Amino acid sequence: SRSASVADVEAFVADADVLLAAADGDRARAFSYRNDLAFRLRDVVASFAWRGEGRTQGLAVGAPAQARAWLDRVVAWYDGAVARIPDDAASLPFAQRWVMAGVLNDAGLMRHYWRDVRDLDRAQALYLRAFDLTDGAYVDTYHYNLQYLFGIERPGQEELWLALARRASRAVLKEGPDGAFVPDEGKREAARRLTCAAPRWAGPKARSSARVSDASSICLLYTSDAADERSS
Repeated sequence: SRSASVADVEAFVADADVLLAAADGDRARAFSYRNDLAFRLRDVVASFAWRGEGRTQGLAVGAPAQARAWLDRVVAWYDGAVARIPDDAASLPFAQRWVMAGVLNDAGLMRHYWRDVRDLDRAQALYLRAFDLTDGAYVDTYHYNLQYLFGIERPGQEELWLALARRASRAVLKEGPDGAFVPDEGKREAARRLTCAAPRWAGPKARSSARVSDASSICLLYTSDAADERSS
């Protein structure tokens, strides 16, 4: 099959606008279609991007003149999907909240990694909403988007980072082969290690928080790891 041309992408965007206008009376379809279309157009725009440290990217020299408009459309579609998440989303079944968290996460990464449309306040708010909506279970938000955000672009939030790590250490899930949600033990262990290492790298408030009972109970399970951190 041939590669898509600029005309093909423009036709896709025009058809998408027609579809979205027709679906606007149905909240569920308007949400789902925006998410799906944004993901597909995002892949197209990414083919014209440079990539840098910590997953940053942006439109490269030589990208089609229309690429910026496509990127803006991706962001708009994700924002439109986010706007259609119901106010009572926290009361919905977990599987539905997981899907909504995925949209929040993807809307956040557009504002995080794409330098052309970067808004770190918006990215962090979207990530935290995805994290809270799934009670700390949505894996892609904690690993690795929040890690990159706090570790590279927004240092100085160690207290919040530690609080999220404590929640993630007990809550992070992944989708199993049969579609069921199962604990992601590898990612949970990584969060536990961060929690146990907190006295070494975090600020005074975070170090104090690391001594509360819930964090201590986690660290008791990883005594040898904590000892390795102190001796290294």
